[in-house]
Amino acid sequence: MNRYEQLMSNTPLTFLRQGQFILAVFIYSFLLLMPDPQIAKAGMSDLVLHAIGNAILMVSTWVASGGRYKAMGPLLFVIPFSVIIELAQGLTDNRTPQLIDILANFVGAGIGFIICSVLSLFIQKYVDER
Repeated sequence: MNRYEQLMSNTPLTFLRQGQFILAVFIYSFLLLMPDPQIAKAGMSDLVLHAIGNAILMVSTWVASGGRYKAMGPLLFVIPFSVIIELAQGLTDNRTPQLIDILANFVGAGIGFIICSVLSLFIQKYVDER
């Protein structure tokens, strides 16, 4: 077992990785389903917030897996999850699902995919050199 695998199998670190993932999913879901999103009034574009949120969710999902999966694994969670949450906005009082928001979610997931791919390559190179 190499040093990276030892680090990822550390029980407290595993709980921390899984806890941050649960927190990220909760925050993501809350912000997209809250009836009157005050954060969008902070001056940032709603589309930028969608993209950033999905990039963060993508990286969070990858981190929660301990980097065991290539970036495609987390992407298979993030894309359907973000579409379901976007469609669930129709169940709230003041929100409606929009195709442009779904596209912004895809852009953010793509950015997260690139970040996770680079991190995977870095870890693979680091582990191979050790």
